[in-house]
Amino acid sequence: MPEPKPKPLSNDLTPVEVLKVATAQKGVLASVLLGVAVHAFTWMEEIALVGVALVVLLPVSLLSTYRLATTLRLAAPVLYSAAMFFPCLSLLVLFLLSDEASKALRAHGFRVGLLGADTSAIKERIDGEGTAR
Repeated sequence: MPEPKPKPLSNDLTPVEVLKVATAQKGVLASVLLGVAVHAFTWMEEIALVGVALVVLLPVSLLSTYRLATTLRLAAPVLYSAAMFFPCLSLLVLFLLSDEASKALRAHGFRVGLLGADTSAIKERIDGEGTAR
């Protein structure tokens, strides 16, 4: 017997996809914080810290931007990830993606704060609707 498909909340996103948006947004916000740290370390001339932060920043940024752009069904998610190789452009793209995620989460009735939406509230809603596996 096939499993029932989760019903969309609105904007064609299923409850599970809304959870994915919230989770990916947290990765994007972590990338923003790491990006600001890289710029601060560069300004302080802490070369060792810049190297470590860049090694962490690039993979986190690439994955989180791709995941978020894909889940939000934005055109050409690879281009969003490619923008991570350009310092100032990457921060701009991260902010824009986070804003799109916030709009989508608010459209589904979730509160979004400075560090994104509360994923536990989304999980509770999924469990309440009986769509969690």
